[in-house]
Amino acid sequence: MIYGLGAVVFLLLLAAGILAYQNSKLISSRTREGKELPGAYSTYSVYQLTGPGLPEADSDIPLFRLTVPARSPADRSASLQEKYSLVLCRLPGGQGEMRLGEAKLFMLSSIRELRGEGIILEYKSFADLTVTPEEAALLRTLEEALSD
Repeated sequence: MIYGLGAVVFLLLLAAGILAYQNSKLISSRTREGKELPGAYSTYSVYQLTGPGLPEADSDIPLFRLTVPARSPADRSASLQEKYSLVLCRLPGGQGEMRLGEAKLFMLSSIRELRGEGIILEYKSFADLTVTPEEAALLRTLEEALSD
């Protein structure tokens, strides 16, 4: 009787171990495929910076930098006399103010607005810093919008 009970407990523990292993594999494959966005990387911010630097916070991870060249005072817009950049960054721990889709719309509308004024824009993608396929697709979309 005791041997029978021990066998049942052993089989239950074995089944629990197998289920835990399969669950672990499923979670890791979903994360690799980008189906689940980790909570630490779920928000984004766009900074407007002057000069060549990037955001100074160590936690901000730049993904895309759009640079607007300086214009001379003789141009029709005196507000663009200084070179500035829009930098799309991923912020850990939900510190940013936008989701990825909102950041995409903001950057695309900024590109359209500046291109409509006839300004030639420079950009730099930081594709090596992306963590999901959605971020990589966003960078491709922004690059395509600038190449048209």
